[in-house]
Amino acid sequence: STGVGILLATGAGEPLAAEKPFGRGRVIVQGVPMNASWSNLPLCQAFVVMVHEWLWYLAQPGLTEWNLGPGEALCVSLPADQAGEWAEMVTPGGARLKVASELRGSERLFVFGKTMWPGTYHLSITDPKGDTQTMPCVVSRDPAESDLTRLGDEERQALASVAGLQFGEQDAPATAAPVRIARPQPMWSWLLVIVLGFMAMELLLSGRITRRRFEQSPGVALVAGE
Repeated sequence: STGVGILLATGAGEPLAAEKPFGRGRVIVQGVPMNASWSNLPLCQAFVVMVHEWLWYLAQPGLTEWNLGPGEALCVSLPADQAGEWAEMVTPGGARLKVASELRGSERLFVFGKTMWPGTYHLSITDPKGDTQTMPCVVSRDPAESDLTRLGDEERQALASVAGLQFGEQDAPATAAPVRIARPQPMWSWLLVIVLGFMAMELLLSGRITRRRFEQSPGVALVAGE
């Protein structure tokens, strides 16, 4: 699951110990007993060193959670000799914001709470020597954004009062009736009819003009030769 880290594994890759953030601390779960009933691990000299390191790891004051939800604050604690007074945060949108620190004993605490946008944030901290280290932080999307559960009456009233949204009394139909759009008629058919009409009128007019010419012209008498 999210945030689980494998601290110890067998040669075949099977996990023997895993850790995960829990609340404001950490939890380590070991897959074998702390005695020698299952293995000879407690009899090894490295077992004491391993337990000591785990206890120190669990008890250290600065627990930084790098996987956050929207709106959760990023808290980074570093020794005062390894961090300056100010840090710079680069948001997923590319904005660069200054982050002030608070000196608590020998530690400097940086708190950044403007994590409403999901994505990767980059925190750059410069030590007194001028060396800069950049630490990424990931803000995941709110799972509620993918919840398709129908809104209740109280939620509808809240949206209507705050955002001015209006909801219909009846549910929209699952499938809307198809909209019939009149297909445009081609113009060439009408143009062809008009051209044919002009041609017919031209033929009629030419025929009339020709007949009138023949009617008005005098007749020619043919005389047979002797």
